[in-house]
Amino acid sequence: METTTRTPNRWVTAAAVIAGLVVALVPVRAGAGQVVADEVVTIIGATGQETALVDWALDLYETAGIELRSITVVFHPRDADWEPCNGAVAYYTAKTRRVDMCNSTRPDHERRRWILHELGHAHTFATMSGDDVDSFTTESAASSWNDPVHRWQNRGQERAADIVAWGLNPDPEPIYWMRDIDCGRLTHLFRTVTGLTPSHDC
Repeated sequence: METTTRTPNRWVTAAAVIAGLVVALVPVRAGAGQVVADEVVTIIGATGQETALVDWALDLYETAGIELRSITVVFHPRDADWEPCNGAVAYYTAKTRRVDMCNSTRPDHERRRWILHELGHAHTFATMSGDDVDSFTTESAASSWNDPVHRWQNRGQERAADIVAWGLNPDPEPIYWMRDIDCGRLTHLFRTVTGLTPSHDC
């Protein structure tokens, strides 16, 4: 059992190597200097670099003051198929609050965007009301919130997670549906989902 303790104002992590899998428990802040002790992020199957990736993403959420509930993040090995991610490169399951990452061979900048995106799902599922969903679906010009007849890129649920990732990422990479939207509009959409201002200028 390997345990790493960081400074009190940062994350405290416990890492255990169990049957070849790295498991890390990371307390998640509820906001302004308060740690919710029973809310943790459990990281399974990660390399040291992948654990650092999650830690980087959680830092951005913490800095912004966005609360995350208990979440499990599972990294799948390079030779794994995409079944755990429902055929995608990453996938969030709301019922179990679980993020699956099936993208170990992808470039780092893409993996950073995807972990922010999937954690964005965790935030939107926990906080957006029915009115919020309707408002964002309309304002983002999505075809629906999550109707499977529409391509995932055209669903409001995915666009909301995209907007969270865009607003938190210090080196944002606009998704194609954002590219014709001006900075003011993107900022408004981020505020609709989070109630906050983006961490960067467009």
